[in-house]
Amino acid sequence: PQPQSLKKVEQPVVTLDDLFKKTRTSPRIYYLPLSEEQVAAKLAAKARNKAS
Repeated sequence: PQPQSLKKVEQPVVTLDDLFKKTRTSPRIYYLPLSEEQVAAKLAAKARNKAS
């Protein structure tokens, strides 16, 4: 019998579908949605640039 310490423990496979959102079209584009803070920062920067 094999010792317990030599057995490989199988890690669950994490796919891109588990980590990211994706588009429905082909080819698939994987992305992470922005947080509320990131959206607010982008809108503020856009407003500053537009005011210049």
